[in-house]
Amino acid sequence: MATADTLREGDQAEPTVSPAEQRELSVEGMTCASCAGRIERVLSRQPGVSEARVNFASHHARISYDPALVDLPALEAAVGKLGYRATPLEETAPDEDEQAREREQRGWLRRVALSVPLAAVVVVLVYGFGDQSWARWLAFALTVPIQFLAGWPILLSGLARARRLSANMDTLIALGTLTAFVFSTVRLFIGGDLFYDTAAVIMAFIVLGRFFEARATSRASGAIRKLLELGANEARVIVDGEERLIPVEEVTVGARVRVKPGEKIPVDGEVLDGHSTVDESMLTGESLPVEKSPGAGVAGATVNLDGALTVRATRVGRDTALA
Repeated sequence: MATADTLREGDQAEPTVSPAEQRELSVEGMTCASCAGRIERVLSRQPGVSEARVNFASHHARISYDPALVDLPALEAAVGKLGYRATPLEETAPDEDEQAREREQRGWLRRVALSVPLAAVVVVLVYGFGDQSWARWLAFALTVPIQFLAGWPILLSGLARARRLSANMDTLIALGTLTAFVFSTVRLFIGGDLFYDTAAVIMAFIVLGRFFEARATSRASGAIRKLLELGANEARVIVDGEERLIPVEEVTVGARVRVKPGEKIPVDGEVLDGHSTVDESMLTGESLPVEKSPGAGVAGATVNLDGALTVRATRVGRDTALA
């Protein structure tokens, strides 16, 4: 018989495998899909990370990693080296995220209000009075706030990427508009055609686009939040043969949940007992109810119609189909 100190030839000790931990990060500074792809590649290459997914629309990163090999601050630092900022997304983050998006939208709107009217005036000055000294200097004066006030976040983003020997869409915008601005400023002193209108109009259109993007993202996030609110708030869990009504956040995988007729199913699971029909239209779009019997799968937030069901929870919280 083998002892603790001796193993038979060919025997190997069982490797200790740490369970993968999943976390979500809020990522700031992304300006295009290539930014999300770059962050995703870097996170995926970190030792101990089994999977990384970055969503540009929501500015969230979902990471599965081994906490024994890498900790969360190390992942945040890896993102920071690229010129972005990653912070843990807590359960209370949706409200904070919504407020941040509203602030971002208001900020871009103020920049639009500054840049678009001034850009229109610059175009008139350059094309209508380009041979007049006063018009040339006024075009310069009006282009400065467009370039360096309204467009400052874009210039700052391009500079941050350049410092790390990388590039993104903001890099191209910064190079193009700064080239036109500097060339025109030189021509302002030595004479020649000016291209302040190019720098002003490009930056104004980019700022306008960023405002529309921020507004669309905010509306999409609002629609997602309303969708999540369709889920059940409480679950009737069976404990020692008795039914207990608890918040749905406290339901764990493997718990048995009783769902009465007319109630929403609180979690994704498998039917253990009972026969009923379930309205799954909010999730699948199918208008006809679907029959459910033992062994069938059910999804959270769908409605149990005409029979009581006992469901074993298989996915809860952010792992459900609705989430």
